[in-house]
Amino acid sequence: MQSPVYRLENGLRIIHRQWRGSGVEHMGLVADVGSRDEQEDAWGLAHLLEHMLFKGSRQRSARQTLTRLEEVGGDLNAYTTRERTCLYASYPQKHLRRAVELLTDIYADALIPEHELQREKKVIREEIMQYRDDYEERLLDVFEQAMFPGCSMGRPILGSEESLKRLTRTHLIDHKQRYLTAENTVFSYVGPRNLSTVLRMAAPFLLRLPQGATPPPRVAPPSPHPFRREERMPLSSAHNLLGVRCHPTQHPGRLPLQMLVHLLGGDALSSRLNLRVRERNALVYGIETQYTPYSDCGLLYLYFTCTEEKRHKVLELVSDELKKLKHATLSERALRTAREQFAGRLMLGEENRQGLMLALGQAVHDHGEVETLPQLLLRIRQTTAADLLEEARQLPDIDDWCQYVWLPDET
Repeated sequence: MQSPVYRLENGLRIIHRQWRGSGVEHMGLVADVGSRDEQEDAWGLAHLLEHMLFKGSRQRSARQTLTRLEEVGGDLNAYTTRERTCLYASYPQKHLRRAVELLTDIYADALIPEHELQREKKVIREEIMQYRDDYEERLLDVFEQAMFPGCSMGRPILGSEESLKRLTRTHLIDHKQRYLTAENTVFSYVGPRNLSTVLRMAAPFLLRLPQGATPPPRVAPPSPHPFRREERMPLSSAHNLLGVRCHPTQHPGRLPLQMLVHLLGGDALSSRLNLRVRERNALVYGIETQYTPYSDCGLLYLYFTCTEEKRHKVLELVSDELKKLKHATLSERALRTAREQFAGRLMLGEENRQGLMLALGQAVHDHGEVETLPQLLLRIRQTTAADLLEEARQLPDIDDWCQYVWLPDET
């Protein structure tokens, strides 16, 4: 049986996971809106609004908002991605009403004062400047602009210094009224209370969230033309980012692709690329593959740094490992190890209960329902070597991946 999704009268969906034996609760409001939903003249709007939700409401000042949970040992935070805006809290169990009242007050009644807006723009400009010192993040930004050409999916979530100047309080209020509605939001809870108790205590506050019109549908980004770009930068090593477009969230091949990506270059030290490129040949400090699915597309990328003279050898080894996956079925032992390793990572991930709470809310948006951990583990056990081989064969040879490389400045 799937984890049930409960719906309130105002259209808000609720997902609940009881976790006994803990005196801490986690709850969040997960909205199906992110940077890809911005208009071209409002770049950075979703992220700016996330910041401004904390700047006071009809009931409390910005300072009171920030200290309301902290003064009882709790934590309040938020983040923005390409497709989600998440506001969440973790706190000692006895403060559920305080937490849910605060979240709904911020979500429904944030005032977005003009004087705070101008101050917060300065804060985000500093955040943008900090990202300029993070070469991996900067490279990912320019790579995604090339992978999602001419559309909002490829724009940095923070916006730019120029785009921030164009954003007004009216932009923020319109965006909030359009997207931060009950119908477009999931309330997620992980903690020791059962569903009926959570509903009884939280529903009076959650019903305050406004209803609204259905947001406009998303337009799938165009496919990129294959590219290979190199730039000289003031670096001591070469930063290499390669990628391909792949499955969206609801594609039936998503799970075997996730397993394949983990096997090839996931965060385990025993991944094939880490063993071959780092451990056996000492060509890189680290090498990783990552798969990010979105509602209508996905992105698989490979990232590594090395000296300029070693990069072609690294690519040869990567190509060789990819060809092995594309042309040879996994042995029963290798398949069993891949299943166990991937399942174990998911089980460890569930121990992060705050992360689990956020993942549950996002899963409701992605699939309309949420699998339990036993259901997911069963699907992993049922994934065959042929399933992984099929996913590997759909990947192009490494020479046909899109590539963006920053090379050390020779001067």
